[in-house]
Amino acid sequence: MALTPEVLKANEALTELTDDQVAAITTLSVNDETVVINTKIGEHHGNIEKDVLESSGVAKAEGEKSFDYMKRVIGEFKTSATGSTALQTEIDTYKTKVADLESKIEKGQGDQATVQKLRDTEANLAALQTQYDTDKQGWTTKEKEFQGQITGIQVNAEFGKATSGIKFKAGYPEGVQKTLIDSATSGILATAKPDWVDADGKKVMVFRGADGEIMRNTANGLKPYTAAELISEKLKDVIDLGQKKPGTGTKPPGTGPDAIELVEVAGAKTQVEADSIISKYLLQQGELRGTASFAEKQAEIREKNGVSKLPMR
Repeated sequence: MALTPEVLKANEALTELTDDQVAAITTLSVNDETVVINTKIGEHHGNIEKDVLESSGVAKAEGEKSFDYMKRVIGEFKTSATGSTALQTEIDTYKTKVADLESKIEKGQGDQATVQKLRDTEANLAALQTQYDTDKQGWTTKEKEFQGQITGIQVNAEFGKATSGIKFKAGYPEGVQKTLIDSATSGILATAKPDWVDADGKKVMVFRGADGEIMRNTANGLKPYTAAELISEKLKDVIDLGQKKPGTGTKPPGTGPDAIELVEVAGAKTQVEADSIISKYLLQQGELRGTASFAEKQAEIREKNGVSKLPMR
């Protein structure tokens, strides 16, 4: 977790630091934390690409994004699993020959050789059809297996994104954190089935309960649960959620398409304390420090809560 002014001030050896020095140290710490999180995300995408390559044998194109790569591989596999075009063409050719020979025989234009030729052609057609049906069954089975593997990769990817920025409370080593995350993920998938639905022209992952209905979050305007929300609920006792509740005089959370749920900063006595509360809230919402989105939302929350009117420290 990034260092905060409070943590620095609590250290007796650092009480002589000036405000500028404290600000410089906290900025460096925040930037370092952002690098760590982005590195984890990069490693996560690398694992996705490795899994897709092992499952499909199709290499990733240079500069291709992980999810574009996955989408392309699925499309290529579906195309190859529809059946042999050459074999189907050969079957159609034999069907045409059979029809022509039958027509000649019906018109009395065929002799014994023509009848034998018809029998041979029908036998060849039957053999090709059997081969095609057998191969198609094999392709169908492989497609289902591959789709299951890709689904697993996609689910892991969503949970990987959801957990990449989680902040645990002090006292939980990295190994314990991983165990808790894995246990929470398994618990969720034991009762909730991932599915993908269209939303604004994009495929998004939702979760369906035992009744087949999409699971919805009553705390978020009955929107479909996200992996991040389910994980946060499972780990609520061990992660640092920050403080969040509607600000005085503000609209209820989730009101309007661009509504931001404001955090309670009334208890903050300085801008430094208020910024710490706001940052924790934004991190819990999945925002990344150093991004334009983080800065924009931080500025809006500061303005609506009058943080600039507080003393600096």
